[in-house]
Amino acid sequence: MYARALRLIVAASLSLLVLVAVAEVPTVGIGGKPKPITVPCAVVPSPDVTTGGSTVQVTVTLDGTVEEDQTVAMDTDHPEVFANFPSNVVVSTGNDSVTFDLTTVSVSGSVATTIYASCNDGQASGTLTVNP
Repeated sequence: MYARALRLIVAASLSLLVLVAVAEVPTVGIGGKPKPITVPCAVVPSPDVTTGGSTVQVTVTLDGTVEEDQTVAMDTDHPEVFANFPSNVVVSTGNDSVTFDLTTVSVSGSVATTIYASCNDGQASGTLTVNP
């Protein structure tokens, strides 16, 4: 009886060790601490209302400083309003944001377009209105 109980304990302990060994280990950053996972928290076009054919600056801000370059995927619900909409932008090491220019095209009527930024399963958006 004692031997059987001991075998069960050993088997359970080994199973637990295997589970711990294959568990996901966080990526280690500076000083042996886990790297923070940053997600977009703001997308701000400036100005937020413009005339078609103008250039606006868009700032994408993450919720923390990145320890290595972070690629942020960009999207919009009205790509036809932009002459140069990027598929992604990069927040450089040591920063928490990136600012880039977007050039709009002439429009026949006002268009409210949403600009989306996403990375690490997080997303933020901002609205830009383009007038004729």
